[in-house]
Amino acid sequence: MAEIERALLIKGGSVISLATGRAEQKDILIEHGTVSAVENKLEIKDSGKIIDASGMYITPGWVDAHAHVYESGSTIGVCADSMASSGVTWVADAGTSGACNFKDMKERVIRSSRINVKAYLHISKWGISKECGELRDFENIDKEACVDTCLKYKEDIIGLKVRIDPRVCSNEERAMKILRELGDKTGLPVVVHASRSSLSLDDVLSYLKKGDIYAHSYADKTPGILDREGCIKQSAIDARKRGVIFDLSHGNGNFSFEVAEKALEQGFAVDMISTDLHVNSRSNVVDLASTMSKMMCLGLDLTNILQRVTLFPAKILGLKEKGLEIIPGRKADLTGFYIENGTFDLTDSDGEMRTAKQRFVNRFTVLGDMLL
Repeated sequence: MAEIERALLIKGGSVISLATGRAEQKDILIEHGTVSAVENKLEIKDSGKIIDASGMYITPGWVDAHAHVYESGSTIGVCADSMASSGVTWVADAGTSGACNFKDMKERVIRSSRINVKAYLHISKWGISKECGELRDFENIDKEACVDTCLKYKEDIIGLKVRIDPRVCSNEERAMKILRELGDKTGLPVVVHASRSSLSLDDVLSYLKKGDIYAHSYADKTPGILDREGCIKQSAIDARKRGVIFDLSHGNGNFSFEVAEKALEQGFAVDMISTDLHVNSRSNVVDLASTMSKMMCLGLDLTNILQRVTLFPAKILGLKEKGLEIIPGRKADLTGFYIENGTFDLTDSDGEMRTAKQRFVNRFTVLGDMLL
């Protein structure tokens, strides 16, 4: 990471409109952390840094809508700022902390990170911790503390999270009822990790309302969005119609090429492409650019992929300060990347491989006065 001391001129890149997918070759001048000009040909008057972006695309910085970045307070968290190298300028922590340790996460991660961090609060008061076991013991839920924490840190907390994996939850239906109750009390959306749950998809989705998020949508584990014939379950179709959000959230064991292929064939693309990056998934997931490359390999086009890491998550997560256009007067928040041609082996969470002919490669990330 380097501070932009005076000015940064990005020359010759193709600036993509997120709304239309249209790309125009432009120069971008950044001064004092703000985009000051976007024109055909620009020069720096004073001494400054120049990036030759010929052959690259430039978009607003990417959003990873599901990761675990409470590095100092959990056994699974990764460094938020390490994600900038893959084009990420905003990340949503997916419930790594709870009511008892969110203050610490606020100080050590949200306040101190270069990139922007928002968070889902786990309904277990200690979040995702091997020591407490999440909801193996429901004494780990303090409803009053959960609501109070959401109110106190309303600028940082964007929703509530639960995992109903039976390995960390002793009563899945009870957990969903409490999640729904707390979501209604706080007025916040909820996120559910349902992989390996014994509940049916119909049961899980019945608790979700407009704006709530079903994570790990392309997992090949129960309850799954596909029926035995490989068709999208009607409850998933109905949930989408009423505004439930479906997120990719790759993770260590929750992305299947086969499930994704069948879903895409039926027009069921996820609303957000995210990594579920954490210590145990890094070797599998790698980063957001790699996850985007997997979706491109499966046939999702460039515009649809970019919208699912920028426009859509910004709106779904309520990131009001997130710039979605590169225009003069806006805080610099952008990613420069190119599409590399070649032969690339990509692996899903089950070890299945697909060979891609193209992949996303991030070259630079700018946020404010920082070249990340």
